[in-house]
Amino acid sequence: SATQQFCASASPTVSQLVASGTTVQWYDSPSYGNLLSATVVLNDATVYYATQRVNGCESVQRTAVTASVQPIVSIPAATVDNRCDGTSELMVTSYEGTLLWSNGATTSSIMVSAAGTYSVAQTINGCSSAAYSISAAPRTTPAAPTGAASQSFCMSPAPRVLNLTAAGSSLLWYDSNSGGASVNQRASLQDNTTYYATQTVNGCESAQRLAINVSIIS
Repeated sequence: SATQQFCASASPTVSQLVASGTTVQWYDSPSYGNLLSATVVLNDATVYYATQRVNGCESVQRTAVTASVQPIVSIPAATVDNRCDGTSELMVTSYEGTLLWSNGATTSSIMVSAAGTYSVAQTINGCSSAAYSISAAPRTTPAAPTGAASQSFCMSPAPRVLNLTAAGSSLLWYDSNSGGASVNQRASLQDNTTYYATQTVNGCESAQRLAINVSIIS
């Protein structure tokens, strides 16, 4: 082939030039010039000249081959969104070529449910980059906190939301079983009123809420 393509990342050498013939030798000139060692590194847009030797006689004519050495391909960048539904979305944020993930996907983003390390590389003009590795850690929504559904308090000292008892992590209180407004932990408890608690684990808030009905004894 008059032009042969190589990837700079592979540090191509004269030994990788291809020409049909017997005992092929490579030179840096169409005539005379320097015989090149097989270990000479190829330069982009440079012409190399091949002869062949048959029965001890070297060809006078030389075959010209131009080396096209593609530059090193940059590593793509990626981010991860570890969701609370048991999945993680891995997204490539910067790339120019075609992508290949370690799971075989070729899209700019993938959704995974298994925790672990994933990698992605890009290919431009037949040359691939080194892989970018990123870890996925899917999260799950915790259950509602636990506690007594009915809790009683004396009127004095005035009980507050923070006096409610529930087992859970990073408790949040609401005035409704879903949606609603959050309730400040220092707010005073109201008699015959139901308060609703969620817990947050690993950044994920429970979808279900613990309902606690309050009785204030005078």
